[in-house]
Amino acid sequence: MKSILAIMLVGVMSFSFTPQLQLIKTTLIVHVLDDLGNFQEGASVRLYKTESDYNEDKNFIGPEISDARGRVKFKKLEAIDYFVLVEKEKKNNVLGGERTGKLNEGKINNVNIIISE
Repeated sequence: MKSILAIMLVGVMSFSFTPQLQLIKTTLIVHVLDDLGNFQEGASVRLYKTESDYNEDKNFIGPEISDARGRVKFKKLEAIDYFVLVEKEKKNNVLGGERTGKLNEGKINNVNIIISE
């Protein structure tokens, strides 16, 4: 009985100290909507790591174009707060909703961005 308990304990300890593989890379899905809540296909989405890069429109990730459901997916990101610029024709998000909040590492993060004229 003691040997079975010892084997179980060793098995639990070895499992708990095994490094976990991160299957999901830090991902951000941006949902682009207009001010009525309609999905916006064909919007250009760029991410910036710093506010100065955002203000100077340099060193960005993308642009990526939103699909028919208004979605853009960015993969393999750092778990930081990003600045977002979304543009479609005369609409953009410049007057609000320009930051994502800190992304959760190893998770799929979602953010809604509203664009208007």
